[in-house]
Amino acid sequence: MITYKIYIASNFSGRKVLHKIAIKLEAAGHIVTSRWITEGNDKRYKNWHTRATAAAERDSADVSRANLLILDTRKKTRRGGREVEFGLALGLGIECWLVGPRRNIFHEFTSRRFSTWKRCLKVLV
Repeated sequence: MITYKIYIASNFSGRKVLHKIAIKLEAAGHIVTSRWITEGNDKRYKNWHTRATAAAERDSADVSRANLLILDTRKKTRRGGREVEFGLALGLGIECWLVGPRRNIFHEFTSRRFSTWKRCLKVLV
């Protein structure tokens, strides 16, 4: 089985569920580079702009360390962070998978698609 360095791009609100998924992936020998799942946003910065910039820099670095990005689109969102991370991965030539529905034309660039995390984990664990 291939061992991946995986970045999970998803809604911030889903990080508790994704933390459990990350644990399963790491138990199978993969490395999960998505620090946002366990660290959240840095509360040391009282200024929103400074906090957001630090989070964006961290997440961009984490995407660039991965060789697989898994985009979780199960929940609709008005926020666009996961899509920016996905676009960054595409631009860097990182393999991308999708868990959930296709929500825009660029999701056609994913090499594998799964309706649920359970199906995705069957391939990775």
